[in-house]
Amino acid sequence: MAHRSSEQCWGIAQATAYGGVLLRPNGEVLLREPSNHFDGYVWTFAKGRPEQGDTPEQTALREVLEETGYRAEIIGILPGTFAGGTTTNAYFVMRPLGVPGKPDWETQSIRWANFNDAAFRIEQTLNPIGKQRDLEILRAAKSWLDINHELLMAGDETAGFITAGDWDISGAAGTAHYPAIGFPAERS
Repeated sequence: MAHRSSEQCWGIAQATAYGGVLLRPNGEVLLREPSNHFDGYVWTFAKGRPEQGDTPEQTALREVLEETGYRAEIIGILPGTFAGGTTTNAYFVMRPLGVPGKPDWETQSIRWANFNDAAFRIEQTLNPIGKQRDLEILRAAKSWLDINHELLMAGDETAGFITAGDWDISGAAGTAHYPAIGFPAERS
C-alpha cells in the first residue's frame, strides 16, 4: 500500500523525534513509566528518533509499539512541536488496537489515566524540562480530545488511517482532582 508523505497526509511539524499519545473514548490517556525512571522521568509518553528512511508515522507507531506494547492507529496530530532536553518532539494522536503486548526494556509499566490523574503522575517527574514538555503535551491532547472525541468512537469507517499494521515494525485508575493543571471535571 503506497502512502503519501507525512506532510501531505498529516501536516505534522518537522521534529527530531516523533511519538504517539494514545487515547480511549472514555477520556483516558496512556502513560509509560520508563525503566528505573531514566533521566528523572516518572511518567511520560512514547517517542523516539527516526531510523534511517523512516517517516514520522513509522517512527511514532514503532515507538508506541516498543515502549507501550500497543499496536495503534493514527487518528490525528497534536499541533506544533514540544521541546525536550535533547530533542524537539512532534506527536500523533492514536487509539489502541487490541490488547497490549509486552513493552521493551525501556518501559517499566504502562497505565491508563484520566487527565487529572495523568497530570498528577507527570508532576512526579524530576526532569524539569521533560515535566514541562509532557504537561504541555497533556494539555494539547485534552484540547484535541475536546474537539475530536468522535474520532475515537469511529470503527471500520476510519479506513485510510495509518496503523502499525501498515509497516513491518516487529522487534520492535482512580480519579483525582488537581486544579493546578486546570482540567475540567472528568466525564462519568
